[in-house]
Amino acid sequence: MDEKLRILQCLIESDMFASSPAAFAKALGYKGKMTIYRILKGNITEKTVNEVWDKLLTRFFLEEDMLYCLYHILQANRFFSELIKTEMNILHPRWMENLFISLFEDDYIYYSPDFKEKVVPMLKDLKKDTPDVFWGMVALFYIRQKDINLYSGVFKQTECRFLNDLNKLLSSLYPENSNAYQAGIHLKSVAEQSEHTNSLWWLLYNGLLLLRYYAEPDFIRSALTVLQTFDWPHRSYWVIPGTAYHPKAQVWALIENKMDTAANGFYIVLCLEMGKDTETFHLKETFALQFLSVTSEEDYPIAQAYKVVGQKKEICHYLYNYDSDTQMLYFSYNPEVGNLYKLPKTIHLINLLNPKGKEEKVWSKVFERFEQGIGEKLYLESIEKITGITNLSDVYIIQDVIITRTYLSLILMEYGIKKEYKIPTIAYSFLTSINPSHSIIITRHINDDDIYVEWPGLGYAIKLSAFNCKDL
Repeated sequence: MDEKLRILQCLIESDMFASSPAAFAKALGYKGKMTIYRILKGNITEKTVNEVWDKLLTRFFLEEDMLYCLYHILQANRFFSELIKTEMNILHPRWMENLFISLFEDDYIYYSPDFKEKVVPMLKDLKKDTPDVFWGMVALFYIRQKDINLYSGVFKQTECRFLNDLNKLLSSLYPENSNAYQAGIHLKSVAEQSEHTNSLWWLLYNGLLLLRYYAEPDFIRSALTVLQTFDWPHRSYWVIPGTAYHPKAQVWALIENKMDTAANGFYIVLCLEMGKDTETFHLKETFALQFLSVTSEEDYPIAQAYKVVGQKKEICHYLYNYDSDTQMLYFSYNPEVGNLYKLPKTIHLINLLNPKGKEEKVWSKVFERFEQGIGEKLYLESIEKITGITNLSDVYIIQDVIITRTYLSLILMEYGIKKEYKIPTIAYSFLTSINPSHSIIITRHINDDDIYVEWPGLGYAIKLSAFNCKDL
């Protein structure tokens, strides 16, 4: 009881879930505030402590581990924040950027000897042993130093501004980490359209994610292990149950994204309408579909659909259920939001390898013709629409990659002209750890219309204009 009570007191005093003890009591469904005030005073029974604890977990869809993590974040922030601030010239306009560079790169060369001897080892251990606590502490430090008051005004606007500002700051420090930048844009897009409880905890959590995206190149890919992928083929095809082949019939192709980027684990969905014959397909809609995993009994199985429209993502959420015995996938949408992508209530998987019944055998032959014909072309076009990235590898043909201790050189055939693009490895820290075997592609990003050199397996991208260029 003592530990749970201490954690609850800390979370309530820090306004982690509500603007005041009274507001916290209301959020948990209490008619009065006396229960919460008794928690703060410590004059409470173990039964009531457990009751408040369980209500908190249920109300905010949390696991117990997260409450312990939040408590340690608050304690770490309390211990380290003043120690860190005394080392910084907070009158300098870029002191926050300098602090982030220190924390990201473990570079404390300009700090005081006493700080380097006593504090830095603790910071490094915290970062290594409990990264969620470390980056949560950094996110909370940023929120408080920016004096972000999320409980006054419109929370959604505050949240979006916070994510936008933090993403811009981190991107200015690490412009090569394009996956992290895109993930930050995605977080903001979700924040703009999602409905959740307004709280410091939610702001802190998103800030923690964004910081780890930039600090740890593998974190985006490891974080995506929460995605639940069904035992489907690489390409799977679906129809409304009982649908026989006919012109104008609707079908859905789900193509698992294997690009090994921030979108890894997503499905690209092609919504097709049959034409006048079995070889004619009309693409009516395309979007990405992400199935989120269920980690507790309180969780709802959610499928998130989105696509890029201009420079923003259009996002729609569905509840889903997959019956592996009947190979049926069920969707339901929130009537208040609407069925943005017009998904039917039920779709049925066509078994291409072992079709059953006359209708399924006909569909299997139809989809085989799709794969042999226009399928790949439509898929590649859809990838570009969804990600906002065009692959230019057929225009900028990579002939050689040369890496030395001092520079990276790309030999490209560009519109029939052989060119060398060269950049010092000290320009970006990740260049010192790559090798010629890492996959490289040349792309154009729709959001800024710039050409990039990308390492899709690592999540990095550098503008081609950052390289020195000469004809060979």
